[in-house]
Amino acid sequence: PYGLSVASKKPGAPLGKSALAAFEDEEEEDGRQAVNSFIRREAIKTTTSAKVRNDLKEAMAVDPSVFAYDEVYDQIQSAKLAADPRTKASKDESKRPAARYIEKLKKAAEDRQRDFQLVEERKAHREREEEGEVYAGTEKFVTSAYKKQLLEMREFEAQQKLKDEQDAKGGNSMTSFYRNHIFNELTKE
Repeated sequence: PYGLSVASKKPGAPLGKSALAAFEDEEEEDGRQAVNSFIRREAIKTTTSAKVRNDLKEAMAVDPSVFAYDEVYDQIQSAKLAADPRTKASKDESKRPAARYIEKLKKAAEDRQRDFQLVEERKAHREREEEGEVYAGTEKFVTSAYKKQLLEMREFEAQQKLKDEQDAKGGNSMTSFYRNHIFNELTKE
């Protein structure tokens, strides 16, 4: 026979520990230790989690709201607010001061929206004029809402022109002050 032949006492008998030790290395031993330690940790976790589950069941049996943190916190806070006299006064709507600038802000927003609509309307009108005679023979339909909107736009334009004229004459706004100041400075020279 060719090759290495190992004589054994019994054919098919398992090799002894000393024979296997020649083929083992330290990495396998470290791997076994790691696996054993992992198994031990998992066993501890399962026993611990079983204990925790039992503790949770006991706590829920004693008080079902034991984990209702938000609800309890809200109740505590509402009790504190109810006891505080300062919060009672602030909740009273009749004592609450009126907003000082909100009406002016709303009006300014409406004016900006009207300006935007006016610009859009002028663009559309210009486009219709550029189209010229393409749609000259077709019938035009105008809704009552659109007529109302056009009327509001004309009124808004008239108000704006009147306001601009007053500002130009020397109204009370800072814009007119600066306009007049610059005009006076330019005319002096």
